[in-house]
Amino acid sequence: MFPRAAAVTVAVALALLGGCAKDDEQPLVAPTGTTPPLSQADFLEQANKVCKDADTRIIALTDNGFPVNNNDGGQDQTERKKVVDEMVPVAENAIAHLKSLTPPAEDKALVDRGIARIQSNLDAAKQNASNQIDPIGSVDQELYAFGLYACFSKG
Repeated sequence: MFPRAAAVTVAVALALLGGCAKDDEQPLVAPTGTTPPLSQADFLEQANKVCKDADTRIIALTDNGFPVNNNDGGQDQTERKKVVDEMVPVAENAIAHLKSLTPPAEDKALVDRGIARIQSNLDAAKQNASNQIDPIGSVDQELYAFGLYACFSKG
């Protein structure tokens, strides 16, 4: 079964990009600019919402089981690639939304590191569908402790 943390990571990135929504979901909408500097509480509230929304979308994409197994119990890479391809717009949209939020100056380096980690995980999944897909939900105790609990796990 597809690890939840991996699904969450990809979900955040996918949830916000702007495309492929099911009939009962809102379409993805790209950000229109950056926010003015936010307080830490406001930044965390908005960033966690981005990650949670992406997670919800990714979980919906993977409800039918992931990774998909073939008849001999091995992973069907073609099916995994299809799921990854569906997750990419959600994850990319989430990354765009996270980048559009302006954290307090003292938190910028930490936030930038977190967004870079999500992007790196997504890039790895796009390169090789057999990799664990974990753009959102990656283990990072520092970012989790900072308050990005919907974007990172404590491990």
